Amino acid sequence: MPHGGKRTGAGRPRALSDLERVRVGSMCERLYRDAHKSASTVQIAQATKAVRLEHDKAGSIPIERRSAWTRSLEFEDHKDDIQFALQTDQGLSDDQPPSSIMKIRVKRPWGVKKGIKENVAQEMGISERLVQTCWDEYRKLMRDLS
Repeated sequence: MPHGGKRTGAGRPRALSDLERVRVGSMCERLYRDAHKSASTVQIAQATKAVRLEHDKAGSIPIERRSAWTRSLEFEDHKDDIQFALQTDQGLSDDQPPSSIMKIRVKRPWGVKKGIKENVAQEMGISERLVQTCWDEYRKLMRDLS
């Protein structure tokens, strides 16, 4: 799209080509998604801490002994421990039955975008404002394509 004037090549030259702008936007989006994924992994681990500990206990039983273990009283105690762990992770009292499915709302990583823009701007040798513009254009392009 031309920027200023009717003549070919008139106006201020663009700092980046269209392909480079998409590349910058996709870099930002990839870095943001990586940050979101690592933040969600941490949040899920925190929300399921007690249940994971009980799962690790069951995983420590050797495979050849597990079938006998599932028929033992020790396994019944372990099931009670799992129930208690679920109640703990879900914030329920002892008389409330826990849900077997937990819905964990993962929060977006806060304050990450500024660092991403700074890093990409430094790596590409462009301004943070141009990085933000490229990122916005990339997101709009992906919305339009889907």
